[in-house]
Amino acid sequence: MDLPVPPLARLASALAIVKPEAVIAWHRAGFRLFWSWKVRGGQRGRPVISREVRDLICKMCRENPSWGAPRIHGELLKLGIDIGESSVSKYMVRCRKPPSQTWRTFLQNHAQQLVSIDFRVRRTLNCYFDYYHRSRTHRIGEESSYICTLRYITPNRTWESQQEEVHG
Repeated sequence: MDLPVPPLARLASALAIVKPEAVIAWHRAGFRLFWSWKVRGGQRGRPVISREVRDLICKMCRENPSWGAPRIHGELLKLGIDIGESSVSKYMVRCRKPPSQTWRTFLQNHAQQLVSIDFRVRRTLNCYFDYYHRSRTHRIGEESSYICTLRYITPNRTWESQQEEVHG
C-alpha cells in the first residue's frame, strides 16, 4: 500500500535548481532569435537614406538657410518622405558664419551717420535752471563739428509777462 506523500515533498520534486549562467544564456539566445527574426534578410542597422533624399536635404538647406532640422523634417514628411529628424540634421549642410565686424570697423563704416546728443541742466546765480541741448557729428581723424547748441531758459514772471505782451 502506498503511503501518502507530504505536500512539502511534492513541492521539492517540482522545483528545479538552475544556475545563473544558464538563465543568462537563455536570455541571450532569446535576444539572438528576436533580432534574427527582426532583421530577416540579413540587413543590419538603420535603413539607408537614398542619395536623392540626401541631395534634397542639402538643396533645402542651401535655398533656405534660416530653416533648421525640424522645419526641413516637416517639409519632407509633407512630401511623403519618411525620415527621422536626427537623420535630417545629420545630412544638413553646415553654413560657416562670416566673422562679426569689430567696433573699429563699425565706426569706420558708419562715421558719416553718427551723431551724439547731450542734454545738460545748469543752475544759474539767480537760482534758475538753464537747459542746454547740444548735438554734434563725429568724424574719424577730425574734431567734432557742432550742428547746434540750444539754450532753454526756465520760465519766470518776467518771461511770462514778455510773452503776454508779445502774443497779446
